[in-house]
Amino acid sequence: MPLRQFIKKNLSALLAPYYKGKGHILMLHRVVERTADLRIHNPVNEIFTDELEALIRFYKTKGIDIISLNQVPEYLHAKKKFFVVFTFDDGYKDNLRLGLPVFEKYNAPFTIYVCTGFPDANICIWWYLLENVLLHSTHLSFQWEDKKFNFQCKTAEEKELAFNEIRRVIISTPMLKHEEYLQKAFSSHTENIYHITQELSLTWSEIKTLAKHPLVSIGAHTQRHLALNQLTEKEIIEECEGSKKLIENYIDQTVKHFSYPFGSKHEINRREHDIVKALGFKTATTTRLGTLFSAHQHHLHALPRIPVNPSLSLTKLQSIVNGHENAKRGLIKRIVTL
Repeated sequence: MPLRQFIKKNLSALLAPYYKGKGHILMLHRVVERTADLRIHNPVNEIFTDELEALIRFYKTKGIDIISLNQVPEYLHAKKKFFVVFTFDDGYKDNLRLGLPVFEKYNAPFTIYVCTGFPDANICIWWYLLENVLLHSTHLSFQWEDKKFNFQCKTAEEKELAFNEIRRVIISTPMLKHEEYLQKAFSSHTENIYHITQELSLTWSEIKTLAKHPLVSIGAHTQRHLALNQLTEKEIIEECEGSKKLIENYIDQTVKHFSYPFGSKHEINRREHDIVKALGFKTATTTRLGTLFSAHQHHLHALPRIPVNPSLSLTKLQSIVNGHENAKRGLIKRIVTL
């Protein structure tokens, strides 16, 4: 073993207690069933039902408390056991159909952050639209702004390469122009670019049902799922407060929690944080990677999360829980906030 690797491995074991923290928040999106069908890119944001169950059992067998977001401030302040919070972004229908029964089985709470454009079906979930178009195409041509694109997509490899290239084109475009360009680009490949949103999203009736469930908390996730740093202060307030009030109107409950869309250091900083905090949310979560420490009770509107994706094995999760993974990464900033 190289000397540098030897030192890093042994030093991480020594520093693990310093990096362990008090708990963490998991970031998930969809819960799906296993299938032999070809998929493109999007499984990175999905978890199989049996994997979700294994994830919950992991925490249960370790004696780790699975708590709601409402309990986070208390757990950060008091000397309690290590904890975990399950959160789902966007508001997918499978959170209810496939996810809820698993959480009920283990009496475990979770939060769904609803982007109101999903149940209103007035924004395009373009990453699933693109996957669907590619799966049903052997050749894809479209116009984006002033440029013409052509892709061969006969094989799985070609479809994946096409997805990644088109994704780069889309995300490099200012988000306020997305709907207009998506409509022009894909109208010849689908009758309605919002059909996929209607198919995958929770309805307001389903959200209301979930809100009444004792294990479920409903949070806000803006109206149009835009990167807030691309908006004016007025637009940010409209996006965040607008989604909060709309959800409250449907579920007849106060919405206490918020999740930033695109919540990395490239989209969320002090301006966005201060506006969201001023709107009265109890907590706000980012997409920054990190564990929670006692100090986070003073940073409740910039809480980091652990993304659940195919690379997160239970072995790696154990390493995160005991602090080894954070120490091995050599985090320059132990307490991740903004």
